[in-house]
Amino acid sequence: MPQQQPVRRPDAPERPYRPASQSDTGAPIEAAFVCDSTTAVRLSRAAALLAWRLPLRWGILLVLPVFLLTHGTIQLLDGASDADPADLVATCCAVLAVELLAFGVLTVVRMVRPSPNIKAYSYSGAHMAASFTPEAMRLNLVTQPLTHEHSDIKKVIATDDVVYLHAVGVNGYVLPRELVPDDALSLLQRPRYVFAETHA
Repeated sequence: MPQQQPVRRPDAPERPYRPASQSDTGAPIEAAFVCDSTTAVRLSRAAALLAWRLPLRWGILLVLPVFLLTHGTIQLLDGASDADPADLVATCCAVLAVELLAFGVLTVVRMVRPSPNIKAYSYSGAHMAASFTPEAMRLNLVTQPLTHEHSDIKKVIATDDVVYLHAVGVNGYVLPRELVPDDALSLLQRPRYVFAETHA
């Protein structure tokens, strides 16, 4: 799976940032981070490992084995093939093993060599800033500013080093953990229905 930089997709509508009133929600949570020579490698390593926790990765891996198994089973049931069912299962397992090996090698390469997408916003000296309110997250990177309403955030995965975010209209991407304080992370991880009720 390609490692992405946080860039709004062309078909996604731009969402203007609507800051919350401090009297109603309190002061925004703000954080800033300056990348060093290790940031891109750290983000790339985490992104490569986190990819194994995403359904998309396993969907790609299972497409071919499931197709072969389904096709072979149909042929057996129709009498169009006299292959041994055990051989069919063994073939599918062998295909999956080869795919796992290939993706494993690719993961190792991406762990030690940051992708251009990640280096584009995390090179040494690059500045990052984020502001969090109960309604939205505002992110300023060297590539472009982004605003995510919390109700638009589909997935949040936090580790000791990074936070993975996937929001509507933007490919999934990783940020340094220092840019998302604990209080901000709690906002991002709140159940989506809470935000729906808040905006109702």
